[in-house]
Amino acid sequence: MPPRCAVARIVAAQIGALLAAASLAVARLGAQSMEPYVPIAPAAAWRTLETPHFVFHFPRELEPWTRDVAARIEAERDAVRALVGWAPCDRVTVLVADPYNQANGSAYPFLRGPAMFLWPVPDEPRDAVGTSSAWTQLLAVHEFAHVAHLTRPTRNPLRARLAMLLPTNIGPIGPKTPRWVWEGYATYVEGKLTGGGRPFGAWRPAVLRQWALEGRLPTYAQISGTAGFAGGSFAYLAGSAYFEWLVAQRGDSSLPYVWRRLTARTPRTFDAAFAGVFPGSPAELYARWSAEVTAEAIAAERALRETGLAEGTLVQRLRGATGDPAVSRDGARVALVVRTPGRASRVVVWRTGAEPRDTTRERAAARLRRRARVRDPEDVPATPYLPPPKRAVATLRSRDGRAFRDPRWLPDGERILLERDEPLTDGRFRPDLWLWDTKRGSVRRVTRGAAVRDADPSPDGLTALGTRCTPGWCDVVRVDLATGAVSTLIEGALERTFSRPRWAPDGRRFAVAAQEAGPWHVLVGAVDAPGGGLRAVGPDDGASRYDPAFLPDGRALLVAADVGGVPNIERLDLATGVATAVTRVTGAAMAPEPIGPQRAAYFLALRSTGFDLRRIALDSAPAERAVASLVGTGARVAVGAGAAAAGAAISLRRPPAPADSFPATVLGASRRYGLGPHRYSLLPGLVAGGDGEGGTVALTAADPVGRLTWVLAGAAGVPRVWHGGSLSAALRALPVTIDAQAFAAAQRIDVASGLETAVDRRDDVRYAGGLLALSPRAVLGSSAIAARLGGSLGTLRADSLRGDRALAFAELRAGTTHGRGDVLASASAAMTGAVGRSAGRPFQRWLGSAALAIRSPLVAVRASGAVGETSGGAPTFERFAVGGAESTLLDGALLGQRVLMPALPTAALVGRRVQVARAELTRAPLTPYAWAARTPDVSSTWLRVVGVEATFTSGPVPFARAPGTHIVAGAAYPLDGPTRRRARIYASVALRP
Repeated sequence: MPPRCAVARIVAAQIGALLAAASLAVARLGAQSMEPYVPIAPAAAWRTLETPHFVFHFPRELEPWTRDVAARIEAERDAVRALVGWAPCDRVTVLVADPYNQANGSAYPFLRGPAMFLWPVPDEPRDAVGTSSAWTQLLAVHEFAHVAHLTRPTRNPLRARLAMLLPTNIGPIGPKTPRWVWEGYATYVEGKLTGGGRPFGAWRPAVLRQWALEGRLPTYAQISGTAGFAGGSFAYLAGSAYFEWLVAQRGDSSLPYVWRRLTARTPRTFDAAFAGVFPGSPAELYARWSAEVTAEAIAAERALRETGLAEGTLVQRLRGATGDPAVSRDGARVALVVRTPGRASRVVVWRTGAEPRDTTRERAAARLRRRARVRDPEDVPATPYLPPPKRAVATLRSRDGRAFRDPRWLPDGERILLERDEPLTDGRFRPDLWLWDTKRGSVRRVTRGAAVRDADPSPDGLTALGTRCTPGWCDVVRVDLATGAVSTLIEGALERTFSRPRWAPDGRRFAVAAQEAGPWHVLVGAVDAPGGGLRAVGPDDGASRYDPAFLPDGRALLVAADVGGVPNIERLDLATGVATAVTRVTGAAMAPEPIGPQRAAYFLALRSTGFDLRRIALDSAPAERAVASLVGTGARVAVGAGAAAAGAAISLRRPPAPADSFPATVLGASRRYGLGPHRYSLLPGLVAGGDGEGGTVALTAADPVGRLTWVLAGAAGVPRVWHGGSLSAALRALPVTIDAQAFAAAQRIDVASGLETAVDRRDDVRYAGGLLALSPRAVLGSSAIAARLGGSLGTLRADSLRGDRALAFAELRAGTTHGRGDVLASASAAMTGAVGRSAGRPFQRWLGSAALAIRSPLVAVRASGAVGETSGGAPTFERFAVGGAESTLLDGALLGQRVLMPALPTAALVGRRVQVARAELTRAPLTPYAWAARTPDVSSTWLRVVGVEATFTSGPVPFARAPGTHIVAGAAYPLDGPTRRRARIYASVALRP
């Protein structure tokens, strides 16, 4: 029996009395399990909806989608708890937002206050889960399976008490298990409970089958990795199939037994817990599973070959996620996106016919062959087995760090319509349309913030049809290519979404893939008919059909279909609805594109290294005879209790349960979000460097949206590091962020008057007061601009300087990124100014800085510099002081005169004027750098430091309870000054609300 919630609450109350609010928002179950900061627009009109075990927060426009999820979430929780054997007692926070207009979700399995983040955009039919008919249920079940699985607490009393003293706030399963266990088990649960998802889609068996046939199934050591094409998906695909194979041998209760052994009073590793239930280690049994799956894949290939394969001819062997081909109206050229691993993607245009002869290259190759024969007459020349590389007629590389995709030709044969993700002013991203003139090389933006994708130009080139996925489903929209105006042609709904519309050659009709509580199917409509005048085409045989493309005569479509269990290309006759096979492959075929009048078509074919571009003649369809079906196929050659599961891993399974298998409940009305509920984290910090060592403890609070976050910090250490306390808060409920801070801090400073003087005098600084600031920010395409205006009042004691300190400051920062392809240049500049009075003495100060970074496949460098000046009558405390580390206690604007260098002590240099320069190599995880500073009003000599450091900077992640974090760690070697030629290790952690 799993621990009961009542028992867990008693234990939590006893132990949690010491640190009831402790959690580590930045703790990770591996890098893949925690999302980085994502923009969620906290100033939007947010609402809250509650159920007994969940509380949902969402923007007002996403309420219909959220209510659909919330209506079934309690039934889904009960089903997951029954299968997993555990569910958290705490109410789960569910954040619904659309930061990137993509389908995704994540889970944060904190023991106290777990959370889920759902992105409401529906999946595409070609994605691994895209053929599932109930995306909302699938997403909710998968993410809650993570929560239920990973929040199971330890039953070891000592480890439970130790866990409460540590700011990790996670159960023992996550840290003890590899990534494939988390993702594979959640995927196994999604299939088991929904009758859909990856375990019942065509993509999982296609990938496992093709990789097995090529001998490329990942080893046990590789299954949790992300390297290679589709490498990151094997934790889901192979992991879930492996779990099904294990359950087939030991029964449904076997996996909960493993989790119970892993959280038992007796400490165990995952391998030990696993081997106590199954007859071997995870790696040993995975090797057997791989062997059985490979045997089944080879048997399936043999059956397919016996019925006759129709794979067409290879046009080009490509690597990575090749984009869909698009052929010009005359059939002379094809455009597609080429994605080479490690390089920026690019749109290329190739000839559809044979490449013109390059006589110069042919003569050079012939000379090389003759020389080789002379040197070694016994040598055997290589026999080419791949087609020669295609030569690009035109190429469009990514610009400003963002790539173009989904090309479609306009009728003039020169311009191509593309799409690219563009930032909104609040930092969220939406796809927009662009036009590329392949003859002139220019690009023009068509839409702004329209969220239009999969756009296809009309035969007259004036408009385009596409989809817009913003309220939780996808509508079919029409775009005026001259003005960028977007109008809705067909509205989607919770139970109906659309994908990839395509115009008919007559310019009146169109075809689109649709999903309406079942498999994807193809609809044909008329643009001038009410509601599109949609009608279904194709047989009603339970197969998914998508990727429609009209043949040139307009009387038939090419589509991708998973008839027989393998995604292939079909021809659909619009008059009769009869489907005729065009391809018959072993892996998967998709994205058909007719080649104008040539009675042939391009398509993409799945391989373990990426999608190949292939071509097939439309009059060479496979013979109409019995097709080897890979739907629901049992084992062919595998033996033993897991044989059926091994066969199912490479075969498409039809869902055994209805898609809507969770009863809906009646929900109450939603309410305004306000400032939201807050969760708390107790986080440690440290500082070590030129000033000495110190420690920080911070109690942080954040609501899920991030409207109000705060950090209560206390610091202690040697006198030369800042010690004291502060309360910092940020309010983001308005378009402008409001920052506030109250603080009381002290520091001893050993002031050096020159490079050769160790200590000229010693100041004891005590500073207390408050700060208020306003911070507007905007993202403008490839550029961003931010400002900060504020003031501070406080009391200051710095030896002879005693009295009030009043400060007004302003800061303006701007940055931009430009470049093409793999070469990017980023430039930024900042100007800060401050005026005020310290103990009755006025001062003014300004500091300007600039940076330039260049990144290419070979090298990445960054150079920066700063210059500043303080008024002549300013007290010593207000003059520039070089050295020291960043502190959580004080807002940076309060100490605008401090020039940070953690390897040096504070005030290693002091002067009215300052100049700073830095150069660094930024590609490696550890950044080598050279740094120099001087105060020219005191000395013209530079204080130089060389070193290597690693930095981590993140904005706040409120739904994961993480404040803004800046971590620096490194080693430095000063070349000048009192500490010259003495290596120094330094580290600091600064937290911001």
